[in-house]
This record gives sequence, structure tokens and C-alpha cells, in this order.
Amino acid sequence: MQFPLDKFAHDLRQSLRAIMINTQRIQRQNPPPTPEIMTLLEQVIAAARRQDELIEGTVDYDSAISLVGQLARPMRLSVVLQAACQKVEPFRKLRHGTLQVSECPPLYASPILAKAMERILHNALKFHGVGSEPLVQVDVGGDIARGIVIRVTDNGIGIEEKYRESVFSPLTRLHGPGDYAGPGLGLSICRASLGSIDGTVVFENSGGPLGVCAVVRVPAAEVERSAASG
Repeated sequence: MQFPLDKFAHDLRQSLRAIMINTQRIQRQNPPPTPEIMTLLEQVIAAARRQDELIEGTVDYDSAISLVGQLARPMRLSVVLQAACQKVEPFRKLRHGTLQVSECPPLYASPILAKAMERILHNALKFHGVGSEPLVQVDVGGDIARGIVIRVTDNGIGIEEKYRESVFSPLTRLHGPGDYAGPGLGLSICRASLGSIDGTVVFENSGGPLGVCAVVRVPAAEVERSAASG
């Protein structure tokens, strides 16, 4: 019998939320705690939030692996990418970033691609130096025979060439949580999701002095003419 990871994770997250809520209640006591105790309480809340992110990421990673072999109805590539962009739109606004997407070829792709692209776009907007505004360029190409190729180029801090493969391993972090929050599962979830639809993702040079380029390749889905015209 398969272990119910999502149920187990739900119970764990409920406990963590109880810790955070009760800790925040202590912070709001009158008279308030001493500055030393307030600092300790903030550390407890920060640690609980990191654990909550780790649990959520673990469930997402398990779900991505479970997608292998499952079929999903193809969607227009333009719709798939639009869905990914809409998911990261609140974060783009928060980071005052710019997201530019080229015109998509008239192809179809698995909707699973949207999940993978969401992770890539989020990372491209996230890893920037203090005071810099993200600029993310998404170039889309391909055809039925060669498949779909998507290049996501950013102007962020980049990834050293020696780490461009290891960052796809679960829980791999190149920076401390104080620099860039997150459990270190986003790229591993991305690669697992793409693997479920025979896709790949690698990092290459951005072509400029800053940033990095994520190159995604997935097969173009073939659909019946009646479905394509509907």
C-alpha cells in the first residue's frame, strides 16, 4: 500500500501552524516580552516557516515523480505558458520584475509543462542581487518533428558552471535561507515533472555578463485535427 504522504504532510503542517500561531500570541502579550525573548520567538517562527516550505516542497516533488506514465490532455502551448506566467505574476510584481515572452508556435504540449515552467520562471525572478530588477526573457520555438524548445534567460546572479547539474538534486542549496528563502526543491520538482513527459532541462550561459539560461526541451504533443480546431 502506498504511503499517504499528503495526509502525513497535512498533519505535520497543522502542527507547525499551531506553533507559529501560539508563538505570535506570546509576541502580542501585554506587557510584551523582553527584546531577547522576542528575538528567540522570531527565530522559532522563521524555523517553523522553513519546515512548512520543506514539507510542501516534498509533497510537490513526490507528486511530480508520481506523474510518470500518466496521460494528460494536451493544451495549446500558448495557453500552457500563459498559465505558468499567471502563477508567478504576484511574485513578479513583488520583485518589480519584467517578464517578456516571445510568440509561441502553433503547437500543443502537456499541461504538466506549465508546472515545470512555473518553477523556472519563479527562480529566474528570485535570484537577483539587492536593488536589481529582474528581467526575464522567454524565447519559444520548435515544431512537431523536433519538439518544443524554451529558453528562459535572466539577468540575475547566475549559476557557476560546476553547479549547473547538482542544483537539480533534491534539497540542494547554493545560498543560505537568509539570502534566498526556499527548501531547495524547486528545480528537482521541475526536472521530475519534465521527466514525466519525456522532457529535459539544463542550464547554459546567458550570453551576457549576468544571469543564466534555462533550456527546456519537450516533445510536441500530437492532437486530432478536430481537437485542434475546437
